[in-house]
Order: sequence, then C-alpha cells, then structure tokens
Amino acid sequence: MPQIQPKHQMVGYNHSSTMGTVLSHNYVTSLYVNNSVAVPDGLKLYGNQKKCQEKGIEFKTRLQLACGIMDEHAPLAKKTIWLWDSWFTCQEMASKCRSHGYSWVGEIKSNRIVFYEDKRIRLDELFDKLRLEGGFL
Repeated sequence: MPQIQPKHQMVGYNHSSTMGTVLSHNYVTSLYVNNSVAVPDGLKLYGNQKKCQEKGIEFKTRLQLACGIMDEHAPLAKKTIWLWDSWFTCQEMASKCRSHGYSWVGEIKSNRIVFYEDKRIRLDELFDKLRLEGGFL
C-alpha cells in the first residue's frame, strides 16, 4: 500500500481535538436536518494557499467555502436556521445569512470583541456588565 504524503491531493496536517495533529483532508460541510431526517447538504474541500497554488486551484478560506455552501443551499422548509461552532461565528457568516433571509445560531468565544452601545468591548466583559446592571440573572 503506498504511503500518503502531505503533498498528495490537498492532504495536510490538521488539528483534531481527540487525536492531536493528524494527516488528513479538511472539509467544510453542512448537514440539512428536518425533524428526524438528516442529509448532507454541502461539502467543500479546503486546501491552504500553498496547496491550491501547486494544484492551480483558486484559494478560498474556510469562511468563503462556508458562504459558498449557503449560496448553493436550496431551502426545503419555510425557515432556514444555520448552526455553527465558534470558529465560524463572525460578521461574514452573519451577513451571508442575512442576505438570504436565514437565521443563525453560533457559539462565540468569551474573548471576542463585540460592539455594544457604539463601543468595542470583550464579550466576557459585556456579560459581566449586563449581569451587574440586572440584564442577566
């Protein structure tokens, strides 16, 4: 069996939360869920700039690939809600959802900067401020 090298087929070293650094493909995916039905809805292979240049492929960031999946999505229900992890929670993703009339839910890291009352503030500091003002119990 031939040994896979990082130079082959957009394979690269990626971080796994359970296995550490692993040699693998890196996909951006989406999953359509409606009640008990779940089917893949989008699949885009990510390659870093160097790999894309070697292969003569246009480089796209993971966020650009995710936005492309949203653009290609054909809604099957009255309401579409995108759910993603903290890596994808950013203005670009929220704006793409808004442009399609989709709602979204995403985790966000507590050290992220947000705007509140026209001021930049860390999310954890905003949470503490709102809690002190009685905004959170």
